[in-house]
Amino acid sequence: VGLEDGSFSVPERLDAVASDGEELGPELHDGWLYFNSSRKGGPAKLAIYRARANGRGFDAPQPLGAPFNDGPPQGDFNLSSDGGLVVFWSQRGGSSDADLFAACRTHDGWSAAVRLPPPINAAGMDFTPSLTADDKELRFASMRTSAHAGDAVQVLNGQSNLYVVPASLAIQALSSAGRSSRPTGRRASAALGVSDIASPARSATKRAG
Repeated sequence: VGLEDGSFSVPERLDAVASDGEELGPELHDGWLYFNSSRKGGPAKLAIYRARANGRGFDAPQPLGAPFNDGPPQGDFNLSSDGGLVVFWSQRGGSSDADLFAACRTHDGWSAAVRLPPPINAAGMDFTPSLTADDKELRFASMRTSAHAGDAVQVLNGQSNLYVVPASLAIQALSSAGRSSRPTGRRASAALGVSDIASPARSATKRAG
């Protein structure tokens, strides 16, 4: 969908990246379109792909390499504004639930993916991570049992709820994991010195579509 004179144009099908499977979670960053796909022949049942914009549309998509497509399903590849930090969800390592993972761009490519610790991940599916434009907050959906379940005002809808944490927690998790390479992104590097910790905040109820 394009933006013309302040209004959205008619949606167009991206034939270059479409398949017989499902394409989900698109993100356009620095000339690359990242998305999830369940297409046949991929590295996983649901894998993360990217396709380069070429002025006429997009080149043929290619699946991302390690450390991204290492589980049966994964998706919602979300980059920081400078491209130095990525957060995504994946079900891997024998876990029965999808969790949020982070990796940082290094001089050698990408660091290993780190499963984010509590209070970010919890029992239940954690998914659809989104870094804010200023890279200060990480927002995501979760199927966890809410600590507020006994409140007079019931916020759970049987689907998922939205949560927010400081994005610096993802950087701290990478640093605590003992990665030998420091992130190359300007904002990601600056966040290594931040030590604020907060539990996920309850937000308005939203059904994940």
